[in-house]
Amino acid sequence: MDFRQEGNDWACHRNTDSDREHTLGVWTHTQRYKRRRGELNPAKIKLMDDAVPGWRTGRTRGRHTGGDR
Repeated sequence: MDFRQEGNDWACHRNTDSDREHTLGVWTHTQRYKRRRGELNPAKIKLMDDAVPGWRTGRTRGRHTGGDR
């Protein structure tokens, strides 16, 4: 995930600095939501675990560390 490799924290789905962060944050938020509800394909979970370690947890709830807020 280029966004993380660029030194950014996990993308937020609300109150973002850029459209890029918002789009990525919404997508990641949706994947986490689907996984919690058992709606995400196990093969996709495995691919994401391998490609983006830590995606399941992300940032601590409510803590946004990017930008000037």
